[in-house]
Amino acid sequence: MHLALFHITNNWDDARIVQSYLEYYGLNPVIPNYLQLSMNPFKIMAFGGIRIYLPEDQLELAQEIRATQGEYESPDLEPMSKSLVGMKIRTVFAAPNYFVVALIAICPPLLTAIFWVALFPWLYMTLYWWLCAGIICIPLHARYIAVPRLKKDTA
Repeated sequence: MHLALFHITNNWDDARIVQSYLEYYGLNPVIPNYLQLSMNPFKIMAFGGIRIYLPEDQLELAQEIRATQGEYESPDLEPMSKSLVGMKIRTVFAAPNYFVVALIAICPPLLTAIFWVALFPWLYMTLYWWLCAGIICIPLHARYIAVPRLKKDTA
């Protein structure tokens, strides 16, 4: 059984839609490196996109189905970005981060350490621990290292 290329895309959702569509019509689509691509989406570009192959004897039928059904639009990957509700949700979740930055910038080091200890479990569980390190280190560096050096150099 020789395989022929049917569809190439860089969008994982698009590939899954095409695969499901072909399986619905009883065809046998093949996506090589399926597990690697599904585990690490950054490899999609390294493999030259997601390629969907079909057996050569099914290729003509698939092209006929595509011609009769017409082209479909790729799914909207971020529908929340176009809605006011999505913007409000992102703003609500971003507000605590800005609040933490403001508090750290004006607090003494002891209070900053308390914030670090209090926020670390939440940030670690939500995978924002790397953000917490940046949020804490950048204002501390600015307050205790960069600004004093700047004042000393300009005096």
